[in-house]
Amino acid sequence: MNLRLHPRFFGPRIREIIREKVDSVVEGSCDPTYGFIISVVEIISIGNGLLDDETGFAKFPIKYKALVFNPFQFEVLDAVVISVNETGILTEVGPLVIFISKQSIPEEMKYDGESTPPCYKNADESEKIMNECEIRLQIIGLHPSKV
Repeated sequence: MNLRLHPRFFGPRIREIIREKVDSVVEGSCDPTYGFIISVVEIISIGNGLLDDETGFAKFPIKYKALVFNPFQFEVLDAVVISVNETGILTEVGPLVIFISKQSIPEEMKYDGESTPPCYKNADESEKIMNECEIRLQIIGLHPSKV
């Protein structure tokens, strides 16, 4: 990555500031190749800054190692339900939000909007899917969005 740094940050703490900037820019972002960047583990190298004559900003080439989460199609994951409604179930797996359409929910599971909280349940109510439940799911398709 290339990091642009304002001239006010030039000084004896520049390496520390670059580390903070890399963390704030990269962590929590989503890279199309590598997936969700959870955490910067290590700064491998900070190259020499190239000064922009017009703005005074410096551009530093940065190499780093990161902990990433890169889900793939047909992967099976454990998720936490965050919302249930008549159109389906919304879940979270770390930074990933997954929607399960009602067409993908087994037919024996029916939506009950009258219960508190709303849920999907089978006829004898031995199985319920509601907020805060942990479920296992398989990713059918991926839709990248801006994070």
